[in-house]
Amino acid sequence: MNAFRVAALLCVCVYGSMLAQQTNDTGPETLTTNGASYTRWLFRPETHGPETLTINGVTYSNVYSHLFVFQPIPQVLTIDGVTYSNVTWGTVTPATVSIMHASGTATIPLEKLPAVLQKRFGYDPDRAKQYRNGEAELERQQLRQSALRKLRAQNLRKVGNKLYDFRGIEPLLSEEQQWTGSGLDAFYEHLDQVDAVNEALDRNAASCVLGTVSGVQGDLLVVKDKRFGDYVYVMNYPLARNALEGQGISAGALWVGNRNGKRLYDCGTIPTDDDLLSLPVERVELK
Repeated sequence: MNAFRVAALLCVCVYGSMLAQQTNDTGPETLTTNGASYTRWLFRPETHGPETLTINGVTYSNVYSHLFVFQPIPQVLTIDGVTYSNVTWGTVTPATVSIMHASGTATIPLEKLPAVLQKRFGYDPDRAKQYRNGEAELERQQLRQSALRKLRAQNLRKVGNKLYDFRGIEPLLSEEQQWTGSGLDAFYEHLDQVDAVNEALDRNAASCVLGTVSGVQGDLLVVKDKRFGDYVYVMNYPLARNALEGQGISAGALWVGNRNGKRLYDCGTIPTDDDLLSLPVERVELK
C-alpha cells in the first residue's frame, strides 16, 4: 500500500510540473513524504480526498485527491542588468536574499526581485525598512565599541576638557624606579645612565610627578618632589586615599597651576565613553 501511495504521489508531481506555467500560486519550498524530500518547489493544493500530509509544520487534508501544481524557483536571475546563472538560493532576511551563482556569491535586495519571488520570500516593505534600520543600528554600535576598545587601550586620562596620553613618559618613570631599587652598586655602576634619566625627568617636570607622600589634604596628596626637593600638591592620583606617608609615587600628571604657593599636578580622571568619543586627545611627548 505504501508503494502504491508513493507511486501515486509521484505521478501527481509529474503531472503538476507540466502545469507549472499555468499558475503563480506559492507555497512551502520543501515537500517531504515517506522519507523523500522535494526541494525548491512551490505548489497549490486543490482538495478532494480523504488522506492527510504534514509539510514544514502545515497539515494538508485530502492529499491523494490534491492537484499539486509545482513551479521551480528560477536558476537564472537578472537584477539591474546583471545576470546570475546556476543560482542556488540561500539565506533570506526580511530585506535580502543571498545566492550562490556561477561566478561567486551575491546578496540581492528583495525589492529588486520579480513580484512572484517577492511573494515567495514574504517581502514586506515595512518589515524590510525596520530590518535595515536595526542592522544599521547594530553596525553603529559595533563601530562604537570597536573605537572605544582602541581608546581604552591607550589608558587616557581626562584633564580639563582634553584627554591625555601619558604613555610616552611612562618608560622614563619606569627606568627611574628601576635604578632607585637596584642598590648602590648598580646605581653607581650605571651612573651615566642614571644622570641621563634624571636630566630627562627635569626637562619633563611639567608632565609627571615623582616623589614621596608627605600627607593628605582633602582630595589632595602632599608630595615631596624628588627632583627639586620642594612640596607639591597632586590631585586625582589613583588610590590616593590608600597612600601612606613616606610612600613613593610616580605617575604621568600635568602641572595645571599653583595652590598656596605649591605646584599643583593633576593625574586626570578616567574618561567616560562619551568623553572618549568626543574630546580631543593630546599625547604627552618627551622633551
